[in-house]
Amino acid sequence: MQGIKYLRDKDVPFSAICVVTENTLDHAAELYQFFCELGCHSVGFNVEERVGIHTTCCNSTQKVRLFWKKLFGAWSQSPEIVVREFNHILTWMHILCADAERSETALQHDIFPSISRTGDVVFLSPEFLDAHSSEYQNFIVGNVREHSLVELVKEFHSLNYVSDFLKGVKRCRRECGYFEICRGGDASNKFFEQGTTNATETVHCTNTKQQLTKAILEVL
Repeated sequence: MQGIKYLRDKDVPFSAICVVTENTLDHAAELYQFFCELGCHSVGFNVEERVGIHTTCCNSTQKVRLFWKKLFGAWSQSPEIVVREFNHILTWMHILCADAERSETALQHDIFPSISRTGDVVFLSPEFLDAHSSEYQNFIVGNVREHSLVELVKEFHSLNYVSDFLKGVKRCRRECGYFEICRGGDASNKFFEQGTTNATETVHCTNTKQQLTKAILEVL
């Protein structure tokens, strides 16, 4: 809070991320009001998820949907700051209305190269830097002290955890009615929840995409 006061005193804009746990799911309006008063220009809400060494998550889909519904209601009444999730969903709704037919070639993914302090490189998720998997060789593509990042990026499609992820995304596209919102989900959540990147629906997807979308549609 002292650091935030320093930013505000110097007129430095800042954003915030709030991790929502089982204990705070019932306090959507209070959370929103807190961040409005905090003075941030935008805020993102991360519903607690199972990633890395963190093994707990919010399992009550009804409570999560009600959280999003109350949060959207509070934001709608007083849209003082940008809420990342609402901005994302409402933008996608606009795109879907304008372009109902989306071609196969339109499906693209950010490969998200991440570099550790020792120079190791992983793709798809920074959380993979600390992950352990014998099947995926701990996700490490190479090291920037030995090869250029451009060279390593060229190996993207030859990696088994990448090809597995793309297989799962294709299944998501065929099977899930929320695909146009999430575009296939996050590789890290698939791995940490199901032990493979070749997966479809996750708890994270249900909480942060499906329940969020349902809540907004119900309010609208």
